[in-house]
This record gives sequence, C-alpha cells and structure tokens, in this order.
Amino acid sequence: MSRDTELQRARFLIEYVRSFMRDEPELNRLVAGKEHSDKLIAMALFDTLERVRMMSPPIPVDDLPLPILRTGAVIFLLQSVGLLMTRNHISYRTGRGTGIGLSDRIPQLMNWIQLLQADFKETAKEWKISQNLARALGGSTLHSEYALINGLYGYWGLG
Repeated sequence: MSRDTELQRARFLIEYVRSFMRDEPELNRLVAGKEHSDKLIAMALFDTLERVRMMSPPIPVDDLPLPILRTGAVIFLLQSVGLLMTRNHISYRTGRGTGIGLSDRIPQLMNWIQLLQADFKETAKEWKISQNLARALGGSTLHSEYALINGLYGYWGLG
C-alpha cells in the first residue's frame, strides 16, 4: 500500500470515528470546537489494533472490520474523557445548600464504556476465531499430526 493510500485511509478512519462520536463543532455545546484531536483519534485507532492483536488466537489484524475498529476507538476516547473529567472534577455548594458538580457525567460515561466494552470484546473475539478457522480451512496454517491421525481413523472405520 502506498504512503498516499495509507494517509487517505487514516484520514477516513479519523473522520469515521469523529462522525460516529458526533464530535463536530456545531454539535458540541459545552466544548469549543472539536472535543477530540486527530492525534488522539489516531492513538485510539492504534490502541484498538493493539488490543485486538493481543487477544487470542494470535493472527494478523490488518483487515479488522470497521465496526470493531470504531467501537474500540470510541472506548479509548470515552476513557480519555472520563480521566480528564475525573482529574478536573469540582463540587460546589451554594450558601443555600444547592450542590453543583462540574463533570458530573462520569457515571454516564462509565455506563457507556461498559456497554461498548462488552460488545467490543465479544465481537472482536468472534471475528478473530472466525478468521483463524478460515485460515485453517484455507490451508494457510501450520501442519498438525492430528490431521494424519484423524485421517487414519476415518480410513479404518474407527472414527
């Protein structure tokens, strides 16, 4: 893949994640401009690839489906926002006993992260298993002596 093609794909993926997150200046009422930089979204995409690469079975993840890549990146971005909110959390009480908390969206973020993580882990694991099976049935795997044993049992009618 040429460098220009890789850059175009990277730009597409960044905009794909940004569109899913609805991270557009006109939609961000509390944040001036975009909440996530292109660099942070690129880090989220890279982190997602690494997370899936670490899952078993160990197979290449160069052709990871977009929904898995997107969901993993969104989890990373929500975790990043949650860390920032936690670090900058302030509670304020007025003289009349009314409490105001800045960054009180942390429980909502945690719920979204948990919901998305469950979906991400299950979907990524299923994809990796299906890819591993496809590679095994396609002949691009290591040879195993179990194939020989299984073949002999079938030949002698023992299986």
